[in-house]
Amino acid sequence: MAEILTSDHELFVEFIERLEAQVNASGCDHSTKKAAKILLDMGFDVEGSLATFEEEGGYCDCEIIFNVGN
Repeated sequence: MAEILTSDHELFVEFIERLEAQVNASGCDHSTKKAAKILLDMGFDVEGSLATFEEEGGYCDCEIIFNVGN
């Protein structure tokens, strides 16, 4: 079973940097598609991680960047 990524995980900064690069390159389409792909690529539990981000106000890729962990 894959691990859930939380804002206090040591790899969260890397995740946010990767997500910011993708959102800056192509914008936010008000989904979590970019975050889901990065989580999958990094080997994390996608559904569990996205649910955790939603609890912190991260309902789409740009909201994850601005709200989660701040």
